[in-house]
Formats: sequence, structure tokens, C-alpha cells
Amino acid sequence: MVPIDPAANPVVLVIDDDDDVRATYELWLDDDWETYTAEDGQAALSILSPAVDVVVLDRMMPGLSGRDVLDAMRGREADPRVVMVTAVTPEPDIVDMPFDAYLSKPVDREELNRTVGTLLDRDKQDDQLREYYRLVEKRATLEAENPADVLAEDERYQQLTNRITELEGELNDDLADLDQDEFVALLDDVV
Repeated sequence: MVPIDPAANPVVLVIDDDDDVRATYELWLDDDWETYTAEDGQAALSILSPAVDVVVLDRMMPGLSGRDVLDAMRGREADPRVVMVTAVTPEPDIVDMPFDAYLSKPVDREELNRTVGTLLDRDKQDDQLREYYRLVEKRATLEAENPADVLAEDERYQQLTNRITELEGELNDDLADLDQDEFVALLDDVV
């Protein structure tokens, strides 16, 4: 197993017990992202690191199933987005499974790349929203406890206000491009 390069960004880890499927997904994804593969859940968990941005996970594998891998990922430092890929018809048990997207096999190249891209965009937007909320909270705290004339002269407060304005512009641009389902998913991630 090749260790995942933490400098590579973004990183996709494909986990599937079928050699042909794994090789195909790697070929499809490798043009746009740094792609690594694992032939089973145990191998995947041994190389999973915070450098992994998205996991493409087969649900039905011998040994550790996709669900087992998801359960084992909880509480780890790594917190990637997860695309569950399966030939299994989805049943209500998926409600309890912590994945971000569910694709039914057979998956085509465009669908897989679009899904991974969407999850990477959502991760970026999550970070922006979290930063925005943190900064707005700091600004509100400062404004509640300090006179406006004192804050107006403080360079750090001005930098804070400028960054909030920048983030508002970026978020408005990003949110305008989301459809309703993506918007709801983004808010669910942040809350």
C-alpha cells in the first residue's frame, strides 16, 4: 500500500473488493483528483487519514462491509465525505448510515465524477459557512461589549469585518449555484 500524500489535494479513496470496478473508478477519477484504492475495508482503514477528502465505498464486501467501514470511521481523526456505491436496493436501514451520497451500480463515469465534485464543493462551502458563523459571532460579541468608536479605530476589527464581507460574497455566489436539495444538504452539514 502506498501511503497517502497529505500534500495532494483533493484526495479520493476508492474501496471496492472487485478489482475491475476499483481499477475503473480509479481511471475515471484520477484525471481530476489524487486517487488511491483499497481492496477491502481493513486495507482502507489502515490507510485512511485526514488527507482523504472523499471515500467511494462499496456497500457489500466480504470481511468488513461498507456499513462496518462507516462505523469504524466514526470517531477517527479522518472525516471524509462518503459516496456509498452499491448494487443493493436501498432500504430504510440507510437512514442510520453516515454517508453523503448513494449511487446504485452500475455507475457511469459522469455520475461518479459529478458526485465526487459535488461533495468536494460542499466540503469547501461547509468550511466557508463555519468560518462565516465563527466570525459573525466574534463581531457580535465585540459590538455588544465595546463602543463603536473604539472598534472603528481597531485594525483587527476592520480585518474581521472585511473578511466577513468577503465570505458573504463568496457564499452568495456559491449558494446561487445550488439547487434546493444541495442547499438543504449543505445546511444539514453545518448545523
